Amino acid sequence: MIAIRVDCNSEIGMGHVMRCLSVADSIKALGENVYFIVAKDSDTSVFDKASYEYFVLKDDKDVWSAAEVCDLLKEKKISKLLLDSYRITEEKLNTLSAEVKVLYLDDLHLFDYNVDSIINYNIEVTNDDYLPTKYFNRKLFIGPKYFPLRRELQNVAKSKIKNSIKNAIITTGSTEKNKIIKQIINAINVNRYTEIDFYILKGVFYDESYKKELDHLADDYKNIHILEWGQDMAKLYTKADLVIAPGSTTTFEALSLNIPCISFDFVDNQHAQCMYMEKMGIAPYIGNFAENAVAPEIINNAFSKILSYNYRKKLEFQYSRLFDGKGSQRIAEILVGQ
Repeated sequence: MIAIRVDCNSEIGMGHVMRCLSVADSIKALGENVYFIVAKDSDTSVFDKASYEYFVLKDDKDVWSAAEVCDLLKEKKISKLLLDSYRITEEKLNTLSAEVKVLYLDDLHLFDYNVDSIINYNIEVTNDDYLPTKYFNRKLFIGPKYFPLRRELQNVAKSKIKNSIKNAIITTGSTEKNKIIKQIINAINVNRYTEIDFYILKGVFYDESYKKELDHLADDYKNIHILEWGQDMAKLYTKADLVIAPGSTTTFEALSLNIPCISFDFVDNQHAQCMYMEKMGIAPYIGNFAENAVAPEIINNAFSKILSYNYRKKLEFQYSRLFDGKGSQRIAEILVGQ
């Protein structure tokens, strides 16, 4: 059996748990069972729906006990742990690594990790980013080939770049900051694009008052459609010609399915890959919404530019070589093979 230590809540969103569920499915396909370990503030309904066994730690979210995790691993006779949590310290990793083999799914490189292996699928990262290190036997698995495409998208056929954009998805993921979607809608002035349907996906952790504001957009614009969290994402991506999303899980999902993207960021761990995708001509970047409003003309110019078929084909040439949708299988094989 392999354990996965992961959290999902209003602060960090659902991306971490979605990628871990995808890896868990691939582990099961290789004949191993999976057991999830989560903090107190996690939304455990996702594990119930996916029919995975889980354990909720007793300690508070930010001070969870590595010793408690180790006791649980001993009780379950688990020798391998996939760790996907920002709530770590050197002391926690030292405790865990003394007990089991730890594979850490990272995207921040907070310090020199004492683990057996590190996976970082961010597009801008290289092996040199983890140097210098005192853990010379530590293995690195770097780059978007390790991006774990979520379970329901595994068998979705890749899209083809169409002559014109008919359907666009706008999302911030499960969380939101500074009414980003309203800023984007207003800057684009969607009334000018009656031939395009805009699908706005509300996050599971959005404030209720903001959800109501978004609902009213559908009353003001005939070509805006408000969608609740929990959509059939395979179906939604299948008809999408463009995705406007943070430089995180949703963007990587769309690119894996050959859908052009416009990216933005509002938390620290999104910024570097947004800038890299902009620099490499993979996805245009419209700005950081963390503190201040982004200039409407920047948003509008990026949207106007991506309407060009030739421009979208140039983007496709860059990103289509990087994403193949098999990251979950690769991570599962690393874990099972350790």
